Amino acid sequence: MVKSFIRTLAQLTIFILVMGVIQAGFLVIFLNQVDVLELLLKIWTPLVFLTILIFLAVQLIKLKSPTKMGFGYLVGSILKMLASLICLLPDLLNKNDSTTNYALNFVVAFFILMFYEVYVVVLELKKPQNKTS
Repeated sequence: MVKSFIRTLAQLTIFILVMGVIQAGFLVIFLNQVDVLELLLKIWTPLVFLTILIFLAVQLIKLKSPTKMGFGYLVGSILKMLASLICLLPDLLNKNDSTTNYALNFVVAFFILMFYEVYVVVLELKKPQNKTS
């Protein structure tokens, strides 16, 4: 379990760095944004923390009951959505010029991570089927 979690964490780190660089490049080149690093840290930090918690929970559920791993991911994903909304809410209530930009970039990062999570969980769900076949 530890090796699988560390491997998943390493892949997640590489994925996040690549996606962060792509998002930063898009913000600088197409939107002429200046404070990109501050914005990306504000966006990606809570999302990465929540994603790591979900991966840890899924690995623990897989260890105890592999058949409930998908359900565990769904519950974790819903909790991540609620926690993300809580993180996003203060900025949405404090409306200014950068609120729309922040919210849009937050949602983009959220869905990028969600697609990656689904991909990894589906691969994990398929692993036991490959071993028995």
